[in-house]
Amino acid sequence: MQKSLLFISVLSFCLLSCKKEPDVTFDSKAFAYNKKQWEQLNIKNYSFEYQWGGFGFVAPCTILVRDGKIQELIPKDERFSDYVERHAESYMTIDDIFKEIENAFNNPTYIGVDKNSQWYYNEILVEYDKTYFYPKFVAFNYKGKLGITDTDFSYSITNFEVE
Repeated sequence: MQKSLLFISVLSFCLLSCKKEPDVTFDSKAFAYNKKQWEQLNIKNYSFEYQWGGFGFVAPCTILVRDGKIQELIPKDERFSDYVERHAESYMTIDDIFKEIENAFNNPTYIGVDKNSQWYYNEILVEYDKTYFYPKFVAFNYKGKLGITDTDFSYSITNFEVE
């Protein structure tokens, strides 16, 4: 009886101590379908309005893309012109957004500001445009190592136009 209890205790400890990847709720089939459709359209010149929500700050702006690269960032509010210029690397093309979503799903662990706090994506929600198949809304939800769910961050794409 004591050997059985010891075995069960050791087994329970091992199972609870094993590092497992966090489960992420994400519709990978819809992602793969829409990404493939977007790529087949081969749109390299376009513009869209980009809005960030959640922690941190990225000034809303219109992004002009030429030959698949950001050519110009036009802030929605001129007061943020300097900010947009200093943080240009925070803005993404549609291809970059697809890559970010894919990276978040494949590598869900996220280290927050405090290096001792481990947060990970537990849900990635994506809404796609029905005509051009780009992600028009993306939300990343986090969970902490103690099981606490934190608020999400998201971004939206509106007024998409092929140039």
